[in-house]
Amino acid sequence: VGLVPAAAGPAAPAEPTTPLDRSMSATQSSVDLMEGLTPLQSPAPKSTSSATSGQCMSLDGVEPYGGPVPEVAPRVASPPQAQANRPSHTKGAHATQCLPLSTAVAKCLHEPIIMQSQIVNAVAIRTFLTKLRLDRHLETIRSYYCFQSGFVMAELTTTWFDGLSRGEHWNDAAAVNRAWSQALQSAAADPLTLTGLEHHVEFVVGDTPRLPGPHHVTALDHIAIRYHVPFPLDIVIGPAHTQQYSLVFR
Repeated sequence: VGLVPAAAGPAAPAEPTTPLDRSMSATQSSVDLMEGLTPLQSPAPKSTSSATSGQCMSLDGVEPYGGPVPEVAPRVASPPQAQANRPSHTKGAHATQCLPLSTAVAKCLHEPIIMQSQIVNAVAIRTFLTKLRLDRHLETIRSYYCFQSGFVMAELTTTWFDGLSRGEHWNDAAAVNRAWSQALQSAAADPLTLTGLEHHVEFVVGDTPRLPGPHHVTALDHIAIRYHVPFPLDIVIGPAHTQQYSLVFR
């Protein structure tokens, strides 16, 4: 029995043999696949609620579990006049940063230094007058350099002139200071005549000139008075000041 050959079906595509043929075949397959797919629905737009409100939206359009999202009112631009009248902290800070150098130095350096100097001056004056008794030292200098303490200086000069009458030239500083101590002892009966700071007073003896007699007007010019000013009062009463008082004493 003779067999009838079956009808031949569509010929199978030939297998690509080169790399270019394989690439073109893969691209055509991808295009055919995309054309056979059904287009998907585009998702609904998400809510514009603030991300910081802590609310989570579901995918099915259900309200968030934290409650309905409040509507946000649109921002209305303020008129230019209102913006001009509104205080601007940024503008003030910028103005402060842009101060001239001389003004910044005056505010940051000069004014604090002046305020501190006024405080220091007040404290220093109070310390000099109350604790260091500057007024008492000035009173002592005035009393003996300028002969304001009449009783004590009268006793002292009487002793000196009596010694000149006896031929004493007062060349020894120890003898001069001994006469000073005797004058203080004589005035001790009246404490109001003393200041309590007489131990700072000392007499020194310089070169003794040759004099024609004990009653000469320059017979005691070689005797000078010295006041030992303690620290820190020597900042106020220096050697230049006591030197001027010494000229008055002579």
